[in-house]
Amino acid sequence: MYAHDASTSGNATSDAVGKAAASISRVPGRDSIRAVEIARCGLHLNQIGEARMASKKKIVNDVNEFGAPPEDMFFGLTLNEGQKIFRDAIMSEDKQVVIANAVAGSGKTLIATACARMLQAYHGYDGVVYVFSANQEQALGYRPGTTEEKILDYREPLDDALIKLNEDPVRAISSVDTIKMGTAWIDARPSTFLRGVNFNHKVVIIDECQNFTVPEIKKVISRCDDACKVILIGCSAQIDIPADRSCFERLIQYLGAYDFVKVCHLPESYRGKLCTIIDRFL
Repeated sequence: MYAHDASTSGNATSDAVGKAAASISRVPGRDSIRAVEIARCGLHLNQIGEARMASKKKIVNDVNEFGAPPEDMFFGLTLNEGQKIFRDAIMSEDKQVVIANAVAGSGKTLIATACARMLQAYHGYDGVVYVFSANQEQALGYRPGTTEEKILDYREPLDDALIKLNEDPVRAISSVDTIKMGTAWIDARPSTFLRGVNFNHKVVIIDECQNFTVPEIKKVISRCDDACKVILIGCSAQIDIPADRSCFERLIQYLGAYDFVKVCHLPESYRGKLCTIIDRFL
């Protein structure tokens, strides 16, 4: 599943995996198979030295306390202060809902997906749901192919985030095959087909929220019970529907008044100079 597999990393890496798994397997409620998977996840075991392995037990104990994981445990990502605030809000047990109004290239989908993986793996959430808005529901319905085939284009931001986390989207995203294999941990769904669905104790990522109307966002959030962690990400400067139909800025003002909600802003783009310049164009 992960890019760095012990079977291809030599004897030193095999020893490292064994030590990491032994440390993690001592944590109550963790079976050894999952322990090995999580040990591999984001740790880049082929580069881990003996000193880092000696501190692995402390790292594992740290992430079992509900809160932000240590820097070297967070998939090797280097975050700026705004991104750390976003990450810490998602990992906090005090915030059920976290909203990020973030520019293109700010890492919002990547950080949300990374946190969701940590919550699902370490904090007992019953899977992750990634919800997107297909801007034209009728077009989605009339396109040829199965539902899974129709949503591939809309799923691309999630695929990119998973790849950066050393996850294989083909194995990680729920499908008939991955459910049979037991590798699926995230379900990608268009908001179109959520009527009557219930999300219980899930991490729910709602991406491109600026393209949701009031009825659409109500349909999604009303699927979530109080045990869910809800992450809403979008960019108010990149609306693909008529601006007066977008609910994103009104949603930020409305939900931001509640103490169980955290609103974050990510104004910096890391995609490059051109992206940063054009994002400021009015």
